[in-house]
Amino acid sequence: MKTSHPEPPKDRSGIIIKVIVALLTLALLGGLGALAGKLILKVSSDGAQAPADKERLLPLAEKLEQAGLKDKAIKQYETYLQSALLPASQSVPLYIKLAELNIDLHDCREAMVWLFKAELADEKIKDDSAFQTHKQTCRQQIDQSLIE
Repeated sequence: MKTSHPEPPKDRSGIIIKVIVALLTLALLGGLGALAGKLILKVSSDGAQAPADKERLLPLAEKLEQAGLKDKAIKQYETYLQSALLPASQSVPLYIKLAELNIDLHDCREAMVWLFKAELADEKIKDDSAFQTHKQTCRQQIDQSLIE
């Protein structure tokens, strides 16, 4: 007579773990795919800004400046300079504008950067009295901050 041994219960925990790992892997791949898609769209839209968008940056910067939002105006002017790709000589008025806004915000270190850019783009600007005043003001503020 054959003795019958009861079959041990099957361990299904291995199958359950495999299913969970497979589902998590699919979710991770889906998330990575969505992230990659967003990055591709961001990169392509940053580099290929429509001309109409570029033309709106300057009026937007001016409105922000008029509204007293000088820090926001600075960002828009800088974005405009980067996207418009103007020759250095045509950028001088914007360099001066950025210097003035930074002076108004008491950031003479940044203002000096813009003043130097203006000076390098147009040597004649050195003769401008307003330009000289801006440089003098910034030098005094920078020297004062070094003393303190």
